[in-house]
Amino acid sequence: MKRVLIIGSHPIRDDLQRQYEAQLWLTKEISCSEAKANVKAISEFDEYVLLSDFNAIEKVAADTEMIGLLDALAKQRKEAGQTNRVLCHMLLQTSIRQKLIKHNFTEEVRQMFEVNTFSMNDLWARKIQFDYESIDVDTNRRVRVVVFGRSDMAEAVMTAAAQACHFPNYVRNSELRTRITWVVDNIEAESARFISLNNELFEQSYYRVIDPSLQNPILQAHYPQYHGQRKDFVDVEWEFVKGDSYSPTVIAQLKTWTQNRDELLTIVFADSQNNVNLEGAHSLPHMVYEKKIPVWVYAPDPTFFKGVVFSPKYSSLHPFGNVASGYDITIPEVKMGKVVNFIYCLCHEENDSEAHPFTNLSSVIYATGIDHKRAEQLWKELANDKRESNLSNARSIPVKLRSLGITDGEIELSQAEIELMAQVEHNRWSVEQLLLDYRPCTDEELRSVARDGKEKVRLKKEFKVHTDLCAFSELQPDDKGKPAELYDLYLCAALPIILKEIETPNMDAIAR
Repeated sequence: MKRVLIIGSHPIRDDLQRQYEAQLWLTKEISCSEAKANVKAISEFDEYVLLSDFNAIEKVAADTEMIGLLDALAKQRKEAGQTNRVLCHMLLQTSIRQKLIKHNFTEEVRQMFEVNTFSMNDLWARKIQFDYESIDVDTNRRVRVVVFGRSDMAEAVMTAAAQACHFPNYVRNSELRTRITWVVDNIEAESARFISLNNELFEQSYYRVIDPSLQNPILQAHYPQYHGQRKDFVDVEWEFVKGDSYSPTVIAQLKTWTQNRDELLTIVFADSQNNVNLEGAHSLPHMVYEKKIPVWVYAPDPTFFKGVVFSPKYSSLHPFGNVASGYDITIPEVKMGKVVNFIYCLCHEENDSEAHPFTNLSSVIYATGIDHKRAEQLWKELANDKRESNLSNARSIPVKLRSLGITDGEIELSQAEIELMAQVEHNRWSVEQLLLDYRPCTDEELRSVARDGKEKVRLKKEFKVHTDLCAFSELQPDDKGKPAELYDLYLCAALPIILKEIETPNMDAIAR
């Protein structure tokens, strides 16, 4: 019987234990202090779960402690001569994205563990369904996500929306950017902090800070760094609004957005307090619920909504964020991420840069299928931020398919659809890379790359400068001379086989 060790006392522990027991695993639970004192004694389990201290006042310190424990476990396993690489689920209290920027695991950890990091904020923010009617290339409506509340969850929701909401109509009309609106009473300070944490994204974004109670409400307006010099490539824009859901000016604006047929609206209440979110949701103009606008209410306390009875009027209200559940130990998105990475690497390794990608796919992928053992090895070699990039791609697949009107059944994509979705994928990837702290080249850096192709690799490795952070039509050849757009074309052309492989994977080759 396989054994799993669960370290820590986070509220999600009981749910994880039930999942393992349903698979007939033997579970053992110990505290963080016990684990640190007995590293040698706990180094021979088949799987690990490390739960950062939920009640810690200093979240970063709690996460650092977990990473230190993982380092100690890896060292002990190596000293004991263990060579098998085991799975470790690691819950972090701070944003995974920020942690990825600051920390890559040691080589010992990478040799001993397959680490899957997650945080409850990021996990639950991604549970929100930014699910709209088919937004095809000819749609003239924009998506708007309105977020109320000051909390880590509010920031996670906005980040998740920025990563998820990418649509084909922007390819036709760059004015149809997804608009994310954050409403907070002290918006000047909160927006300044959020912008500084995501500086590279906001350098390339349109955003404005607004106090709607003033005669001249726009306090600050920002244009992308290369506005007027290069084509737009960030398909998300931002509004930071001073107020709350009770402010008369905000209520008036909510009515306008609700009645505007050119906007597809989602409203999220993400304050840290359950009652503030529920009261805010109940204070919304009645037309919000009459028009079935999705309203998501953050409720981390799993008992808060018990006994609360909603009339049919509130059928579009959805609670989310139960801190005691929500993580799937089978990590299906990681399995999909490994296949996505395999497709990407296959494209990079193909020698014929002139061949059409669909020909390559037909002759290589469909003939041989996915080599899962090779996919495992490629995943093992990836740095954390590159893993997150592949996971983000995997998470975006359902939204891509919905934007083409595909919700079930066999997936068959035309060449025109593949080429369109390749542009959408590039836009999504660009936002993801900016969130990971990469930036586009300056004019001088572009000239240096043109003089010496090796500069492209050096700039990316040393300074997180990426030449592909530009409009799809302005992409240049990669370091192998291959047109950079082929990667997006490969990934989109491979959508049917990616999904097929995930539904019927080669289980013998999947590490668990």
